Amino acid sequence: SGLLGLHLLEYYARTESAMAVSLVEAYRERKLGYPFAAAGINLTQLLVSLLLPPHPKTKSPTKVVSPLKHLLAASHGSAHSSSGESMNGSVAQPDSDLRTTDGRVARLVVVLTRLTGKDAEHPLEETFCCTFGLLEQLWVMHDADYMGFNRVLAALKECVTLWVDDEWRHPTASLEALRAFKVARAQLPPDPLKVWATSPGAHD
Repeated sequence: SGLLGLHLLEYYARTESAMAVSLVEAYRERKLGYPFAAAGINLTQLLVSLLLPPHPKTKSPTKVVSPLKHLLAASHGSAHSSSGESMNGSVAQPDSDLRTTDGRVARLVVVLTRLTGKDAEHPLEETFCCTFGLLEQLWVMHDADYMGFNRVLAALKECVTLWVDDEWRHPTASLEALRAFKVARAQLPPDPLKVWATSPGAHD
């Protein structure tokens, strides 16, 4: 996810420059928020985990990245539409470059290839920008600190998963619903330190 993360961060910094500068300065000057680059790499890994889910038997991440190449190719006008899985869940023989090694297609891949208009020009990059916005909303809403970053990231993954489910059932071919997603729908996982501190025998 390293090079892909740098690509997505560069796109975000170029298209959302004011917000990017604000995030960098907040952490650098006031130690507020989170390191911009580290957050971007973690967001990239989150998206990759949804685009290339682990094999159900081995639990290891899928190594073939053809779905990512397909989505990134859209940025250069070389991607083509694919029917993918139908919205009722039945397989409609999607293009081979959307499949993982064992022939599976992640729902997020299908959802992004169904985008139209401006969102279809940079589907993965725009999705990354949307998730960065949701991360910031979650961070502020929960008054998080850096030690709670993984918990916020887990809530963010739930947000994206819920949006994919919404889009799967009621397709809009747009990222607008993700941009306007209500982050309060996602649950912040409990703080493991607080759970431990309140567990029986914690102070024995």
